[in-house]
Amino acid sequence: MRNSFKKIVFFITLLGLIFFPILGEVNAYEFSLAEVRAIISDSAPSASEVEYVFQFTTGIVLTSNQRINITFPEDYDLPVAGSADVLCPPNMTASVNLRIITCTVNIGQTHPATATEIIIFNIENPEKKAAEGIADIYSFLIETDNNEGANPVIAIVEPFKVRAVINPILNFEVEGVGSGENIHSFLTGVTTTPVFIPFGLIEPDVSVLAAQDLFVVTNAAYGFTVNIFQDGNLRRVEGDEIYCFINSQCVNYMNSTSWVSPMGYLGVPETYGHFGITSEDESLGNDCDENYYDFEGINNWAGLEGITQAEVMRHCEPADGQARHAGTTRIGFQVEISILQPAGEYESILTYIVTPTF
Repeated sequence: MRNSFKKIVFFITLLGLIFFPILGEVNAYEFSLAEVRAIISDSAPSASEVEYVFQFTTGIVLTSNQRINITFPEDYDLPVAGSADVLCPPNMTASVNLRIITCTVNIGQTHPATATEIIIFNIENPEKKAAEGIADIYSFLIETDNNEGANPVIAIVEPFKVRAVINPILNFEVEGVGSGENIHSFLTGVTTTPVFIPFGLIEPDVSVLAAQDLFVVTNAAYGFTVNIFQDGNLRRVEGDEIYCFINSQCVNYMNSTSWVSPMGYLGVPETYGHFGITSEDESLGNDCDENYYDFEGINNWAGLEGITQAEVMRHCEPADGQARHAGTTRIGFQVEISILQPAGEYESILTYIVTPTF
């Protein structure tokens, strides 16, 4: 008769991912199961609906009505409600008797000496007993009717928290654009700086176009919005004004329209000249899917009414300051007067407002 021997391989699985050997209760069998491990989907104390997977290799063929039993420790009370929570190998049928889970070979069939897996669902882990940070170790008994056995163990340990803090980032830059540069399908007529748009001497019935480039870098989870507003119409100290596009109607940016020349009605100063804005950004609006300033390839313009803000740039995610319609875009400014616009020097102040949403 073969000498008795013991050969137990223990594995702990934390969260179903990590395995390491640990000492546990040892039972003696005439033959030892090989490659034994218990894998659990959640090692947190009192976790519910946990999946336990027992893997091992049998060395002797199981024949009709022979069994594989898995016995749970006492702390598990009643591990599962019934056989429906047990997945046995093919050709075997599950049954449950208190803390003992059984897979029985079907009549007239066999279970070969092979790698075997038994899965048990919907188990509730025991409550924590050991001190904080120290795992509770539980030993299970796997045995067959051929006197093969093993004692896999698992660890129940409280989960731990990981915390990281990331500072908010927001960088906003304005760059001037030279004369002869494109915005939409038009060419600029003057060179701008980040703080100055010098339209210079304006001739009647000739529109003048200028531009600036905007760059936004932010790690705001919901992106950012860039709006623009004006402190009032272009005006000279004597009180005359160049009104907003179109003919002082101040077209809202969401209803922007193609550029038209001022009407120039005698005695109606609001029609003598106007000033408007546009944007190349195609990701405007609440969902970042609106292209207010370019409808079917037609460059559209809006007016600025007092301090009412107009949206000129938006992105709904973090931005790197490089991608078009996400981190960078070009803004256009256009002015045109009729021959009736009073002579003089006109000025106004425009301001960008950048709002990230973290």
